Amino acid sequence: MERVGLVSMTNYILRRLLIAIPTILAISLITFIAGYLSPSDPITIMLGDKGDPATVERVKHEYGLDKPLWEQYLSSVWNALHGNLGLSFFYRGWPIADMFKQGLPITARLGLTAALLGVSLGIILGVVSAIKRGTWVDKLAMFISLLGISIPSFVLAPILIIILAMNLHLVPVAGWGKPENYVLPALVLAARPLSLIARITRSSMLDVIRQDYIRTARAKGLGERVVIYKHALKNALIPVLTVTGMTLGDLLTGSFIVETIFNVPGIGRASITSIYQRDYPVIQATTLMYAVTFVMMNLIVDLLYTLVDPRIRYS
Repeated sequence: MERVGLVSMTNYILRRLLIAIPTILAISLITFIAGYLSPSDPITIMLGDKGDPATVERVKHEYGLDKPLWEQYLSSVWNALHGNLGLSFFYRGWPIADMFKQGLPITARLGLTAALLGVSLGIILGVVSAIKRGTWVDKLAMFISLLGISIPSFVLAPILIIILAMNLHLVPVAGWGKPENYVLPALVLAARPLSLIARITRSSMLDVIRQDYIRTARAKGLGERVVIYKHALKNALIPVLTVTGMTLGDLLTGSFIVETIFNVPGIGRASITSIYQRDYPVIQATTLMYAVTFVMMNLIVDLLYTLVDPRIRYS
């Protein structure tokens, strides 16, 4: 039986990966065409007043922009498959792969920190709110989650800067390289997923604790803690996993606004710079990275369903 289950899961993973390939290719093609149709010329922006016709042609040849459009796209796909994401226009030939090697670990550490805060505190807040349904604890928890969902990150960030950094002097305003620099950007990034996961956990827990098997467990004399955390929570986590997967994909690929506000040298800030400077190779590479990350996170979440609920099988 275990061998059959392993084969089924392997076949399921292969099918999902095969489906993901045309999805990622379609995203890369749309991004490539959007960059080509843009009215601004990145070479003109890059060269400025020094852009005489001979220099423009030379730079276009260096970046492969003198080739037909279809050849440029196929060349970019082929190079991406071999780890070559192209060269940045704005940074004058800096390999984008090297840019990612420098910025992606920073974004990943910040994203994982925010994810740990958001997921753990969100589940705890949702469980407590469901257990204390109708009390002031429930109302306070839902009020906090409502604020977290409603307040945009570009509004929450300056509020936390004023309170925690400028008034209480607990953490630095900005900068990077020290553990305390993670606090403010991680809190801002974690606010929305924490609130969303708390509300979904509460709703799912309320549905589960009304089920017959929960009443049976209580009738057998099991302690309330065992009933909640061993029986109810495990089954309530299935819808939470879906939201968590999307949240992790978003956090791990970086936040444009948060990294820019707090001067975090990650992928998010580099992406904002590339948009302002019409640095199309960086925009395309970042979009491709987002697509791959979200596809993989969705696959991982689907596989985690079997760990949370053994009744789920892949055929």
